Amino acid sequence: MRDRKRFPGLVERLVKDWLIFLERPVAASGVEPERVSPLATFILATIQGLQLDLLATGERTRIDRAFREMRRLLAMPRAQVGDRQLKGARVSSMHDSQRMREPGD
Repeated sequence: MRDRKRFPGLVERLVKDWLIFLERPVAASGVEPERVSPLATFILATIQGLQLDLLATGERTRIDRAFREMRRLLAMPRAQVGDRQLKGARVSSMHDSQRMREPGD
């Protein structure tokens, strides 16, 4: 990956292909269009960071717990702008059939 001439486009594809994959369920969950790409980027960066942490430390239990916390954050309701009230508990979560699942879910 350091020699971009040897592997042209690899690093970019590692990010862009996953972003496309993540943007679909984010958009389907009702997130405002201008927030879809930044939220997908946040999710991807978090997953990549957790993978790196696991490789570096081998602490699977801690990493699994952190991943579950990210999923909980993504499933939290979001406050509405202005006078609108907080909607149901799963308003901003990804649709159940499309959200990321852990092994064993």
